[in-house]
Amino acid sequence: HRIRGKKRHEIECLLEFLIFKSPSPPKKVLDFAGGMGHLSHFLASYGGHQVLTLDQEGSYQEEGHRRHENPPATIAPAVGV
Repeated sequence: HRIRGKKRHEIECLLEFLIFKSPSPPKKVLDFAGGMGHLSHFLASYGGHQVLTLDQEGSYQEEGHRRHENPPATIAPAVGV
């Protein structure tokens, strides 16, 4: 499952901040309007966060669950962005 350029950039920037640059990185994250849960998936996988994703569109949540049952796409925070 491919993540498009704009979404990939957003995820990389948020991961960079939450994992490396936040003065006190959160351990629990609530992702409002999280869609398919790409950001949440990577926060849990690479940052060890407990994440709850909410979105009013149930089909996005279902698709996210289906996609993330498989191994994650390769994306990692770019250090020094």
